[in-house]
Amino acid sequence: MQTDFHDDMALEAEIECFAHRWFSLRNRNAPAATLAELIAPDATIRLLGESRTVAECLDAWASRDGEILLSSHVPLRVRSRRKGDYRVRVALRVLERTALRNGDVRQVVQEQRWELDIASGDFLMTALSVDDIRDA
Repeated sequence: MQTDFHDDMALEAEIECFAHRWFSLRNRNAPAATLAELIAPDATIRLLGESRTVAECLDAWASRDGEILLSSHVPLRVRSRRKGDYRVRVALRVLERTALRNGDVRQVVQEQRWELDIASGDFLMTALSVDDIRDA
């Protein structure tokens, strides 16, 4: 992982730790309520060119319960930059592969935007964009 904070190892480690936590939650098919705690209520979400609300996305995630056999996420790119003294904006490009119980395997490339409040250590997703879903 590369960030713009080569001189701030603690901040870089915190961003990396958060990324691993988020992907671990997704890989283990965490309940929608758990994911909701990490998504800003007004997050911008675009799925295949269509805008969605956070509630719609969380409902869709909850409806997939039992459908997903295995899911894995690979960060393709992680970038970060300061936004004032106490905030950091983090951009992730992620490859997700999901094996479904019916035998299908899907591959998705996502762009995610996060904001870190340095004082509290809280991360919130502010944007998600999925522009490509393919059978793998």
